[in-house]
Amino acid sequence: MKKRNSLRLRRALSMFSIVLVLFSQGTPAFANVVTTTQASEAVQNNSDTAVTETKNSPENTGEVSEGENDPTPAPTPVAVDKTVLTEMYNQLQNLINTEDQYRPSTFPGDKINELFQEASVMQNANEVDQNTVNALVERIQVFLGSLQLEVKPDKESLQALLKKAMDFKASEYTPASFKVL
Repeated sequence: MKKRNSLRLRRALSMFSIVLVLFSQGTPAFANVVTTTQASEAVQNNSDTAVTETKNSPENTGEVSEGENDPTPAPTPVAVDKTVLTEMYNQLQNLINTEDQYRPSTFPGDKINELFQEASVMQNANEVDQNTVNALVERIQVFLGSLQLEVKPDKESLQALLKKAMDFKASEYTPASFKVL
């Protein structure tokens, strides 16, 4: 009796596990296997057809058909004019180099560095189109046009005058004239 029960239990468990596999992840996994198998068979059939066609092509048989004699020329790269971009790059570099001549409150260093980096990357990029270059040049021109930098004042002459004024002695002047000084 125990053997019968254990055999029935094993059968029930195996049927239950089959049902679980079919209704959980088993069905999509099985579907993917079927789809993948069909796709790989289609690829294999296409490659077999391509090999057969290559063997029978005019190049391999010595025949020449019209229009197949000239290979398709490789596309020539489009020349991109970066001269204006180079000028803008140099202007931004000059601004960065002369940053200490301007008041910090009017010098947007972050924006200048950002545009400088973009221009640098664009200059060194080989795969860039003219529209992208023109857009960056326009952004830089608009930025430079709206830039209102204030030059730091030259304080050396003022400091020289203050130093000279400190050298004056009150005992050498009348109190009224020294008060004005």
